[in-house]
Amino acid sequence: MLFVAIYFAIGLSAVFVDCKPRSISRDKPHAELEWSGKLSDNQTIHIWTVASKGLFGEISKPAWIQVDIRGSNSSQDAIRLIFDQEHRLRYCVFGTDTVETSVSLDDADLLTRNPIYLEHFSFTLANEFLRACKELRRASEEPAKLVRRPRTAYRANPMIMPGTLWCGKGNAATREQTFGDEIETDMCCRTHDRCFENIQSLTSKFGYYNPSPVTISNCECDDEFLSCLENAGTEAATRVGNLYFNVFKIPCFLRRTERICTHNDESGACGQFENREDIELFRPQRFVAPYITV
Repeated sequence: MLFVAIYFAIGLSAVFVDCKPRSISRDKPHAELEWSGKLSDNQTIHIWTVASKGLFGEISKPAWIQVDIRGSNSSQDAIRLIFDQEHRLRYCVFGTDTVETSVSLDDADLLTRNPIYLEHFSFTLANEFLRACKELRRASEEPAKLVRRPRTAYRANPMIMPGTLWCGKGNAATREQTFGDEIETDMCCRTHDRCFENIQSLTSKFGYYNPSPVTISNCECDDEFLSCLENAGTEAATRVGNLYFNVFKIPCFLRRTERICTHNDESGACGQFENREDIELFRPQRFVAPYITV
């Protein structure tokens, strides 16, 4: 599915770092709120992008991702998870008073040997985040017993957004049922799936090798996808648009043809030209949610 990374883009910012100007400042790390919403169990989720420190203490992108979960009542723990540029879980804390606010990474030593990726989460229940935090804590306390966790460990069900058949990895459509209950969002995802130009993960096309775990699409298709989700105006469309365009920031491409010299004559002038295909990557537009989540 072209929209494969709504929930599970691994290290996209690192892979596509050349598609946008590198942003460097020497200010203190800060977080920007990208999206807030409700999970299926009525707990609140906040997703932030957090600038991280590079060499010599400068602030650089790609950003880390901060996920805050707060329960619907005081008996439920607040949880904060922080994922690095490759979307690996690096830090977790329970019951923090600062949940729903930005966090500084200045004093955090976030290294861990246990690979839990943001792609493991379906963004539907707080319990999956709680389980990951507890596993990370056990891993920190018992490093000798660490075993690499297969990436399919959290994937008991197909990774399709609840209420849809097309928004996620692959699709779950059948002859009897083309769309899910969230039909407006589903139609946007299916149309984006069928983009007239795309480059699938780990394949070469148009003179470019796509090293990422997601398919990238022609910018015209991404523009249509953005407009479709914004016009749908539903909570599901808002969730999809925020994650795809604002959190994971999946780039798009446009094709270009360059005329290059392949042979020089005796005088040094070019005697033979060749048209060579290539693409140019572009940073995504920002999704503006017409549906306000709290």
